[in-house]
Amino acid sequence: MWVDQLNDILTTRLSSSIRLEVEMQKPSNLIQAMNLARTLRKTTINQVYQLA
Repeated sequence: MWVDQLNDILTTRLSSSIRLEVEMQKPSNLIQAMNLARTLRKTTINQVYQLA
């Protein structure tokens, strides 16, 4: 049950686009989901700064 709670905490703090991408990738565990979210977040931030 605590894994579901951690997953909820992780996904509610993500932007909707990152959350959707993580869900579509269907990570097999929380660690994979967190790593994927971090990577997507960094990629998004880098893209934003490149546009500026």
